[in-house]
Amino acid sequence: MRKVLIPVLLGGALLPATAIADSNPFDLPELSSYQLAREDSDKKKARKAKKERTKNNRQTKYYNPEGVQVEDLQDMGEFGEIIQAEAPGRKRPGFKRTRILSGIEYTETVYDDGPQTTNMLKIYADGNTLITDNFRLSYVVSERDKHTGQNDEQQPGRLNLNLTPRFEQWVSPAFNYYVAAGYKRAVEGVDDKEETTYRINPGLNFNFGKNFVGVSGEIDYKEHTDNYGFSLNANLVHRWRDNINLGIKGSYTGNNNEADSDNWNFRGLMSYRFTNGVRTEWNIVHGRDGGDGNMIDENNNIIGTERRGYKYTYYNMNTNIPLTDTFSMVANVSYRTGDIYNPGKYSNGDKEQFMGKLAIISSF
Repeated sequence: MRKVLIPVLLGGALLPATAIADSNPFDLPELSSYQLAREDSDKKKARKAKKERTKNNRQTKYYNPEGVQVEDLQDMGEFGEIIQAEAPGRKRPGFKRTRILSGIEYTETVYDDGPQTTNMLKIYADGNTLITDNFRLSYVVSERDKHTGQNDEQQPGRLNLNLTPRFEQWVSPAFNYYVAAGYKRAVEGVDDKEETTYRINPGLNFNFGKNFVGVSGEIDYKEHTDNYGFSLNANLVHRWRDNINLGIKGSYTGNNNEADSDNWNFRGLMSYRFTNGVRTEWNIVHGRDGGDGNMIDENNNIIGTERRGYKYTYYNMNTNIPLTDTFSMVANVSYRTGDIYNPGKYSNGDKEQFMGKLAIISSF
């Protein structure tokens, strides 16, 4: 009996081992192949998620309640001047891709020795749209009417069109750059007088929490006069309090036209955010513009040229009042003075100017 059981027991133990040893490695169960594929997919997803987090961190963590916020920068100066765009990596809830201003601007200028002039600017659309994270389009469509003198003589209407595509890129949480290329066309109602200007505008922005620094330049070509011009700008904004910003801006513009005209100015500003969301900015601009003008003697003969123009000061108050999540109202007022230097024989003398703007901003 023992001789019979021993071979049977040995065979029962060895047969499974022999079967496993002879199995083809490609004949693995279906479940094993599925698990391997899933593990490989999970690894790919993990790598992709890590890469996306790295990209977002590199783009910026822009919304910082303690830092300078984008809405406090984009309206500095005049609407449509984008000083810093919101970073694509960490947009806040309710982020709007398009902001368009529509309204009217009235300006009245009184000269000491010249006729009074009034300008009515009808702004049909002044805004910008973020098309992709790196591409933005700014646009302005407006029409200006001018009246001169006591008889309120009307000048030809002037239709303006500006298109400015802009590429912007975040390099780090504290730095981004942009390059914009602009096209401007103006047509007057009488004689179809046309003016066309092309421009290139690069800029650099540095954001250090409570401090923002921006520098930019511009080169333009005026086709209608066949001359070039350039400008340089620098901004510094500091968040003094959670709802108060202080800033300064400097600008210089030069032209190679016949008068070799130029313009420089400095702007100091303070913006305040009220608890109800209303934002008000007070700023003062002081500068000087000028160009070469002819010197004329008593017999109306040109005897030379001299530099002449205006030393000017602007006192501005700009207010943005939220109405709904989509609409807000803009109410701006300005008082401006201009003191002439080296006046010519037929100059209009010193001037005072009053400006008011009322408009609605649509954001969506």
